[in-house]
Amino acid sequence: MSFRSEVKFRLTRSEVHSVILELKNHDLRSLFPRRQVHSIYFDNAQLMMFQESNEGVMPRKKLRLRTYPEHGQKSLLEIKVSSAEGRYKESKNIDQEEKNNILVNGRYFDGYGICKPTIGINYFRDYFQLKHFRVTLDRDITYSRYGQTLSYIEPECVLEVKFGHLASCEEIYSMVNLQPSRFSKYERAIKSTNM
Repeated sequence: MSFRSEVKFRLTRSEVHSVILELKNHDLRSLFPRRQVHSIYFDNAQLMMFQESNEGVMPRKKLRLRTYPEHGQKSLLEIKVSSAEGRYKESKNIDQEEKNNILVNGRYFDGYGICKPTIGINYFRDYFQLKHFRVTLDRDITYSRYGQTLSYIEPECVLEVKFGHLASCEEIYSMVNLQPSRFSKYERAIKSTNM
C-alpha cells in the first residue's frame, strides 16, 4: 500500500481556462486525452460513509464501482481510504457478472455491513503532469440517485493535485492564486439529491 497526499481547488467554470494557462507557464503537460468517468458509490442504510466524510472522520472509507465508457464493459471496484497518514486506493477488476451481482445485492463491507448502490456520478477528467505532481481536472460533473434519471449539475469544477506522501504542495500554492478546499463528490452528491 502506497500512501499519497492530495490538495483540491474548487474552480468556477470561468476560472478553469486561466488557471490551466497559468499552470502551463510552469510546464504543465497533458498526460492522457480527456475521458469520461462514471462512478457508482455504495453506502449502508444509515449512510455511514457519507456521515464520516461530512464530519471529516479519520480514518474513513468509500466504496465505489468505476467505469470508463470508452473502455466498454471493464469495471473497477475501488476502496478509497483516507487516514492521518495520507490516502490510498485499492482497485480490483471485476467482470460483468460480478458487477451485476453487486449492483443487485450490494456488498458486505467490513465495519459498514451491507452496502448498496446509492449515488451515480459522471464527469469528464483531464490528466496532467506538473513537475513531480500529478494533476487532474474534473468538469461537467453531474449527480443522480442510483436508478433514477433525474440528474443534478455541479456548478463548480475541481482541480486536484496528487503527490508523494513526503512531498510538499507549497510549490503549487506559489503557482496559482487559489485557496485549497475540501471537495468530496460523494458528499456533494448526497446533499444535492436530498438523500
